[in-house]
Amino acid sequence: MKSNRWLWGVGLFSVTLLCLLFLPGLREASFLIDDNILFNQKYLNTPWSLSSFKTLVTPGNSPDYYPLRDLTVWIDWSLAKDLMSDTTVPKLQNLVWFLGAVLWVGLILFKFTSDATLSVLLSAAWLFHPFHLESLSWISARKDLMSLFFILMAAYFLVSHFKSAIQGKAGLTWMVLSFVLCVLCKATFLAMPFAFLIWYLWKVRKESLRLDRNLIYACGAASAISVVFVLINVWNYSESNYLQMNEFWNERVLSVIAALGRNIVGMFVPFFNAIDFEPWGGWYKYNKIFIPVGIVGALLFFGGLIFGLIYSTSLLLVISLIGAILLMTPGFNPNHRNYYSIRYFEPVFLILWIALGLWLARFKDRNRISACLLFFFILTHWYDASNWHSNFEIAKKSKLVSPKDPSVQNLLLTEYHNLNIWGRLSQTEYSEFESLYRDLLTACIESKTMNGRCLSFYAHLQQFTSVFETSSVKRQEILRRALAKTIEIKKITFSEVASSEIAWSIFNFKVDVDGVFDVEALREFFFQHQYINIDTYRVKYLIFRCLDIGEADSQSLYKDWQSQNLIRKAEVNEFISSLKRDSLRQTAQNCFKTPK
Repeated sequence: MKSNRWLWGVGLFSVTLLCLLFLPGLREASFLIDDNILFNQKYLNTPWSLSSFKTLVTPGNSPDYYPLRDLTVWIDWSLAKDLMSDTTVPKLQNLVWFLGAVLWVGLILFKFTSDATLSVLLSAAWLFHPFHLESLSWISARKDLMSLFFILMAAYFLVSHFKSAIQGKAGLTWMVLSFVLCVLCKATFLAMPFAFLIWYLWKVRKESLRLDRNLIYACGAASAISVVFVLINVWNYSESNYLQMNEFWNERVLSVIAALGRNIVGMFVPFFNAIDFEPWGGWYKYNKIFIPVGIVGALLFFGGLIFGLIYSTSLLLVISLIGAILLMTPGFNPNHRNYYSIRYFEPVFLILWIALGLWLARFKDRNRISACLLFFFILTHWYDASNWHSNFEIAKKSKLVSPKDPSVQNLLLTEYHNLNIWGRLSQTEYSEFESLYRDLLTACIESKTMNGRCLSFYAHLQQFTSVFETSSVKRQEILRRALAKTIEIKKITFSEVASSEIAWSIFNFKVDVDGVFDVEALREFFFQHQYINIDTYRVKYLIFRCLDIGEADSQSLYKDWQSQNLIRKAEVNEFISSLKRDSLRQTAQNCFKTPK
């Protein structure tokens, strides 16, 4: 009884301390990357209705198809006034999902080991590992936390099935249902049923075991569900989201290996865990230091695969599950352009952590070792947590890790710009803001070399030049040079949508500098982007329909989208107010008038 009280005390202390370390990050505004696109869709910010629900569950209305995640965002909006200026509610919900995942980790470890002390200490240590700080601090990581929660639930029912003396169908049914909920949150684990099924058949054949037909049927059902969701996600990403890139194969391989190495190092040294911004255009060049570690990791993976095939089915299971996760991970997955994010590797870390727990269970000093791990991770979490409390601190840490990367520099520059708009910059910080702008101007505009990592800077350059360039002639010259470099880089970097992406840059340039709406540029862009799933695209598409067909057409479509809760009036008003010429504003207002 005293032992149980002690374990309850450890759990309560861990959760309380985590919450205390988490509190300073509340009330922060949304982050630059993904938050506005994924959490600020009109159909998520409306009272519950059948129309909004239909919009939510229909593929193509959002950049990714994760309807269960979107349902939880609906709850966020029900409890908060403005998620973009205050992310307290979604961050608290992220915390709840994370704590739920920690609970499943403890239950799974207990199912395997029957050692309550070991299970509590290791799950508490996993809770404090600084690897999770990105998912807790970034509201767009909700999908990762939710999918982790449900795949752990599925794993618990699967382990319970193996441990049960009577292997019936009930636990496996719950396993399949949990898996369905998992893939409704994110596609990370879509390949896992195939990997597990292949491993199980290998184990039965190698060890001459009796085939569990109920398990085969359950894994078959989960695999069939995976096929459906794979097809939906392939369609959504290839036809709607356009995340694929056309970098040379050697650059892609080097970037994947560098990302693998950086994640491995980050498990042990939290300093290197940072948010990166649009990892494209030679990302590996700024992360070369991690390539040797990535090569070692890849060799260990394939070496473990060979050893597992010959000697150990347990090791083979670990390698198979890791392989299934990496198969769906951006960078490894050819349908996704991004290479690095801590949360991409979090499920791999989870597999390794549970494997570590099962290995420690063999030793007499397992609880002492687990307690030391818990203490160490509390200290490292405490050390690193302050770097994730605000968007500004997150961006500063990213630049500290990759100080010469223009894309990461632009991330910090954007946060400086936001703070400047809100009047929160000190004189010293404003000087740092201007100095960083000048550095990027030298690296990305004045330099003769083409650097794909400058694309994000070019995309935001208009707002920066408005602050620092008093001469309109010089400002226009900078923007023209940026457009020329953007076009050249996109020809090399982007795949079959290069012309479309170039047209998007040309349209935005002509609106800002020449003061005209380029209809042909919009025609080229929307010829490729047939599925219009964010408000920025919807507003420009209405302008295109207005100028190409007529005001009545755009007005009618605007009214239809409003009835489906697909477009926010605020986005329309922001676009109109951003136009600097009266003639453009008048044209836009006519395009968006609601017909009587």
